[in-house]
Amino acid sequence: MRWRFVDRIDRWEPWRSIAVRKAISLEEYSVLDRFGRRGVFPESLAIEICVQAGRWLAVRSSEFRSLALLAGLFALRFEGEAGIGDVLVARLAVTSRDDRGFEATGDVSAGERRIAAGAFAFELADLGVYDDPDLTRGWWRELHGAA
Repeated sequence: MRWRFVDRIDRWEPWRSIAVRKAISLEEYSVLDRFGRRGVFPESLAIEICVQAGRWLAVRSSEFRSLALLAGLFALRFEGEAGIGDVLVARLAVTSRDDRGFEATGDVSAGERRIAAGAFAFELADLGVYDDPDLTRGWWRELHGAA
């Protein structure tokens, strides 16, 4: 089973930015029930949405040759909560890039409420080592449109 924290890719600019959406499911908003936070989506999963957005940005920008692997998180802030029925929007903007990877700032919001924000460092790796590029192309079409 593969957890997917991106339901839709709304827009992307090669090596510049990406915006994605994630609707919170029944299972996801109940993860923290045992910790007394009933109906709250874990903030760490909001950060995972940004990480997966960064992966999709690298995959598509490299024409399905490279994958972005998280190398670091900086200035991470949790500012609010999200729960059932919320649609999270994550935006990532590249601040620097070279042949080995890129850095980006990102945030996740539910409507007007900011849930989390931070800066991310990604290393680039060969997509074929981690996944099937043809299968990944199919997922891209499902999330965004024609590849």
